[in-house]
This record gives sequence, structure tokens and C-alpha cells, in this order.
Amino acid sequence: MPSKLSKPPRKRNNNHDNRNLERYGDATAASRESINSERGWSAIMNAFAKAPNPIKNSRMNLNEALLAAYATSNRINIFLTGHIPDAAWHAKQPGGKGRDIASMAAHMHNVRLLWLKSAGKTTILPAKLEGESCIKAQVIEAFNESFTAMREVLASALATDGRIKGFKPDAASFFAYLIAHDAHHRGQMTMLARQLGHPVSQSAMFGLWEWGTR
Repeated sequence: MPSKLSKPPRKRNNNHDNRNLERYGDATAASRESINSERGWSAIMNAFAKAPNPIKNSRMNLNEALLAAYATSNRINIFLTGHIPDAAWHAKQPGGKGRDIASMAAHMHNVRLLWLKSAGKTTILPAKLEGESCIKAQVIEAFNESFTAMREVLASALATDGRIKGFKPDAASFFAYLIAHDAHHRGQMTMLARQLGHPVSQSAMFGLWEWGTR
């Protein structure tokens, strides 16, 4: 005899499952459950549907995926730099205190240099940027140089003991730190451009989130 506390089995909504299959393709049971629980995030789900499904591809190399994600973040840095209005690049903050946009971009590059020096695995460091005088072309070149050097350090750590000298706890967390640092300053740059009356275009703002095409 069933317990008084037991509940009748929940009826499965096959029509809902079929609609999800039509929308998202041949997903696994695990990914369908994720979709069902995130129905409100339609934009995210659309992006998920277009991207390669890591659940289907059991041979995905996580190390290469982390390196690729960091490369995308660097390309977005470059994309934003190219779309900062010239009038906002060296304009002073309202009130006159704090970094201007050029100095923020230079800081992003220079922090990478500090970590490269700390890691001690790069014999020749890229040149430091001076925010007061750097132009966009110099920043874009510097981003590429510091990214290339940083990628070598990260790839080496992932292939060996998973550690970054001077950083705790591990290389995967260091990836998260680097991307969060870049994203933090990208937000500052776009906010300051708006405050200065020279906002980044709406299309470029959307472009910052197009990780699948950058």
C-alpha cells in the first residue's frame, strides 16, 4: 500500500519536450533539462543552440577551450578599443579625477605585464603603455603582444602542474581572474564614454557580447 505522503507521478509534457527538440536540435537529456529550467533566457538559449554542444562532443579539450575563451576576450578588448569615439579617448573624467579611457586600456595591458613578470616564464616582456600619450593603434598592438605572451604562460601551466607562480589557487581560476579584470574595465570604458557625451554606438555595445562571432 503506498504511503500517504507519496505523490502521484508527474505527467510528462511530451509536447513541450518536442518543441524544445525542434528548437535546440538533438540535445541530450541533460541539456534538455537545462533548457526547460532556463526558459526565460531566450537570448542565451538561442546562442546555446547555435554553438557547438559540449555535451555531445565528449572529446572537447578543456585546456584548449579555456585558451580559446581568453583569446575571444582579448579580441573583444580590441573590438571595443576600435569603437571608442576619438573625442572620448583622452577626455578627462567629470570632476577631473581618475583614469581616462586611454589610461584604462593601458592599465589592462600593463597588468598583464605584471603577471608575466611574476610568472617568470617570459624572457622578453612587451613594452609598457603610457596612458597619457598612447593612441588606439598602440593599444591594439599591445593587447595582441601581451595576450600572446600570457597565452604561452597559461598553456604551459595547463600542460604541467596547473599552477601560476604568485597566484592562488590554480590556472583555471587565473583565467577567470584575467577575463573578469578585462570585463570590469570594458564596463568602465563604456560608462565613461557615455558620461562624457560620446557613447559607444549601440551596435558596438551589442557586439561586446557576440562571443560566437568575435
